[in-house]
Amino acid sequence: MLVLVLPVAIRPMRGDAGLYSYLGQRMLHGDALFKDMWDLKPPAFPALFAFSLAMFNGHPIGPPLFEMVLVWFGALGIFRVSEHFSSRFGAWISATLYIVIYAGLEMQTWNLQAESLAVPFLIWPFALVIQKPISAWRALLSGAMLGYAACMKTSLIAFVIPWAMMAGIGTQLILAALGGAAVIGSFAWYLAAKGSWEEASYTLFVFGPIFARARHLPFQFAGVAGGLVIATVLNIAGGIFSFTRKPLLPICVASVIAAALVLYQSTFYPYHWIICHAFTSIAFGRLAMEFVKNEPKRVPLWAAAFGFVLLIPKTGMFAARFSEMIQLAAGTLSYEKYADKFKTNVGKRPVSAGELIQLANRIKAATSPDDYVWTVRCSPTVAFWAERKEPVRFIYYDPVMINHPRLLDWRREYEEQVIARRPKLIVVCRQITQPDGEIFDRMQDIKLSDNLEPFFKQNYVFDYVWADSIEVYKLKSSG
Repeated sequence: MLVLVLPVAIRPMRGDAGLYSYLGQRMLHGDALFKDMWDLKPPAFPALFAFSLAMFNGHPIGPPLFEMVLVWFGALGIFRVSEHFSSRFGAWISATLYIVIYAGLEMQTWNLQAESLAVPFLIWPFALVIQKPISAWRALLSGAMLGYAACMKTSLIAFVIPWAMMAGIGTQLILAALGGAAVIGSFAWYLAAKGSWEEASYTLFVFGPIFARARHLPFQFAGVAGGLVIATVLNIAGGIFSFTRKPLLPICVASVIAAALVLYQSTFYPYHWIICHAFTSIAFGRLAMEFVKNEPKRVPLWAAAFGFVLLIPKTGMFAARFSEMIQLAAGTLSYEKYADKFKTNVGKRPVSAGELIQLANRIKAATSPDDYVWTVRCSPTVAFWAERKEPVRFIYYDPVMINHPRLLDWRREYEEQVIARRPKLIVVCRQITQPDGEIFDRMQDIKLSDNLEPFFKQNYVFDYVWADSIEVYKLKSSG
């Protein structure tokens, strides 16, 4: 089942993944989070992207390859915990269920999200303490991993509660607290050293809750179909079953916490549920074991039937992804052509990821590493692939659109940085569709600003249009 996530390793970065990859890229160039480039999430998440890029000398393949490794590591943790609560059969069922859900979500929604990458950092602390007695190093490591998860997304600190239910609240909890404090303290030191602690604390603890309330979306399972529906139903069954088994109570509480966090932030995106799926798959493994414990001779048959039911609805999709991998490896399919299969929310048609990569390559050829390129909140993917720096730190979903105490200051900064840094190229998407269906013309970001509009008209001329919907303007002095 682990081979199902292999196509994840070659998927082109789009949407949010482009933003996080850009942040990691800029970190490798010495820029400071929150101060030089901004995102709502804590520093441990973009740090994963910086690490994965550094491992592959800055190549864009780094983040998705690292994601694949984390998926496998998370599945191994689920296997370990499930085996403890059920059996080897139940463990295989749990890990398989998680892998199928992950692969399905990744292939039809966005990849490289905080929730999905956080799974191993949340599962393994449980795997480390199921064996008693709990050694000091396992307690410390558990706390460090939970602390890292909290530094990926602050709300994930809530998983300390079910962990303490499993591990206990004695010396092991104190040791875990020390491990978590060491990790959190290291990131706090990094932010202080970079001079961005004030911005980070405001973003995470003041702006974050305001943003969550302002962007809350209606309850729905958009994009979930076929095998994902079956897997979701099975996980719900596992979650309900866990209420009836006292040893599974920490897993049940973890599942409830995961679901509550989704309901708090938004229920629009299917990948938000992946942490809940991870824990409830453990409970379903126990349920599967209970189902077959009196029929050991039929275990292989039940296992085959289980895999068959999950995979059949997505057989065509999986086959297509593996066929593309083979073609890429054989050189019969270029990466740009492969990326053309992935559509974005940019443009009328819409524009493919391959076309954005081609645009980025053209921009890279026309600029130097010292040039600023402003994509006007179009897609950080372009800046990432072009390896060029944006003149502003707010480049994607934008805090200058959410009402908060620093709104006017951030808007002013946004405009002043564009004007002061005079980007060599300005890339304007004339139509971009938000997840809620609202359509924006990013030229309005310029036209509606009393400062940016005269600056733009005076200093820039039209250069060319790309993919029918993206206009590129160049600085007059650039020739």
